[in-house]
Amino acid sequence: MLGRVALLLVVMFFAGAEQAKAQQPTSDLYIIWVEGPENLRNAATFVDAAQLRRTGETTRSLWTWTTYSADHPEYASEQLVVFLEVDCAQDRVRMLQSTIYQANGRSETANGPDAWTYIIPNTKGATIAAFACTSQPEWEGQGFFRIQGHTVDSASAVLFTR
Repeated sequence: MLGRVALLLVVMFFAGAEQAKAQQPTSDLYIIWVEGPENLRNAATFVDAAQLRRTGETTRSLWTWTTYSADHPEYASEQLVVFLEVDCAQDRVRMLQSTIYQANGRSETANGPDAWTYIIPNTKGATIAAFACTSQPEWEGQGFFRIQGHTVDSASAVLFTR
């Protein structure tokens, strides 16, 4: 009996992790950052524009999804989902929540809010802030590409194809 309960808990845990991972945006998905040279891409970050919110006069909140390829040296086949707040006037950002979905099916969540940190120029954080603080008509001119008809996983699979 104990074995069946343990098995049921394991199945429920993995099903919950898959369900959370499966709830990915498809309608307003933008790719904003790709790591690695063109033939060796190993990570990509996406933003769901439909979830971008004004939280104050100069602050915005948004969700990001970063997926890692199977050959990423540190985070192979993992996915990081982060809820951020960006202060556009002060050039700073803070994490409100983050969850890492590990390749083994486990997930870990950290809740904030963290302290505000200043944005380092020419980094992924600066790119995310630029997306959050720029109006939609300017996104594609800034190098943000809308991915239509894909989830984070399907778009990543295309990017990571060797």
